[in-house]
Amino acid sequence: MLGQLDPINPPIVMREGSRVVVLEGNRRFAALKLLRNPDIAIAPATQKALARIRKKAMDLGQTGEGPGQVDCYVVDDRDAAQRWIELRHTGQNDGVGTDPWNSYQSAAFRPRPTAEYRAVLFVRKVLTTFADDTELINDVRSVRDGGKFTNLARLLSRPYVRSQMMIDIRNDVVSLDPENDLTNDILRVVFHDLTTIKVDSIKTGDQQDDYIDGVVAAVSDRHRENRPDDEAGAEFAGEHEGASTGGGQPNPAARGGRGGDHEKASDPHPVARESQDEPTRRRKNAPKGEARIFYGLVLKHVDLRTSKLLKEAQKLKIDEAAGVTAIMVRVILEMAMTDIGASRGWFTEGAKLRTKFRKSLLVLDPDAENSQKRDKALDMAWIKTQSGDGDGLAVDEMNAYVHNFMAVPTPDAVRALTTTFRPLLQRLDDFAGANPA
Repeated sequence: MLGQLDPINPPIVMREGSRVVVLEGNRRFAALKLLRNPDIAIAPATQKALARIRKKAMDLGQTGEGPGQVDCYVVDDRDAAQRWIELRHTGQNDGVGTDPWNSYQSAAFRPRPTAEYRAVLFVRKVLTTFADDTELINDVRSVRDGGKFTNLARLLSRPYVRSQMMIDIRNDVVSLDPENDLTNDILRVVFHDLTTIKVDSIKTGDQQDDYIDGVVAAVSDRHRENRPDDEAGAEFAGEHEGASTGGGQPNPAARGGRGGDHEKASDPHPVARESQDEPTRRRKNAPKGEARIFYGLVLKHVDLRTSKLLKEAQKLKIDEAAGVTAIMVRVILEMAMTDIGASRGWFTEGAKLRTKFRKSLLVLDPDAENSQKRDKALDMAWIKTQSGDGDGLAVDEMNAYVHNFMAVPTPDAVRALTTTFRPLLQRLDDFAGANPA
């Protein structure tokens, strides 16, 4: 409550006509705007926090609005500011820098034909193209902000990896096909893997190629299994193995095309600064709900009986067998939690289902009880199992589908369950892989 900003690090601004543009210090000015106009805050939690700050200030005899005037360092142009901004945000720089940026921020600030800036463009494209895919967006942000961005850049530096993902990056344009379900599922798997993957597993070119081959094989198998028998086989191969990249170029990648001449065939044009006018390709219609429970999910580290049962259950179409698939959602969730949790002492095998959810979620996310800090990917799983009357809304619902003949699940209800608990199953499997019993 000093009534001023840090005087030894003034914001940097420049004049553009009648406007004053902030080049360094945007967060400080955003905070001042929120203090003076708390109603512009979107999140209810932010509005409450601002209300607390204002009350505390008023208790001290202040307005809580922050300073009305701010001393700034005025530069003539952006180039004059760049040197100081770069020193401040690109590491300690022998004591000059004080607030290092992460890899993504540094790469975005210095657009140039590098692997890192290629990854910046790709992240921006995915965030805008799949803005409605909450799970994917959460994983993209985790990779971008959680110290995993360099791993993404490393993968995208391989032409073979890009071709297998069916994406194309040339000049300032990232091309991908948001209507291609195979491409979309590959993106989801890659970004989710990158949230936890160790750099040593994708450090070399061969490791990166092997990794993307494994992803493509698993996703392709899942798509093949989930298609009607009369559409699978040769038609599937014709549709995807020769699929084009988003840029309209045929996908040249095959297993024998890795490395060698293929690796030398880098982008014909260097990556350039991203155009602000690049059109965003969005789905014309909202994506359809899952046709099968936990669509595309492969469990690699749970007990074999659980992973096999999931694979068998994924052959059933929700619309054709809502009752059976609803029961299988509950069975698979409890089997996975019991396989992993009981063997590690999280709970006893005979514990109530709600307890298994609670203990599992708290291990995977120690902040699960804190609505502000909770892992957003697991947010709905916690709310649906630990809130409300009884054993939790989703627990009561799944128990009813098993024990109450009057409870008849609809396909939409089953899809809601599988969407809610898919992140939990994936995290459980990832935990088991990283922490063998």
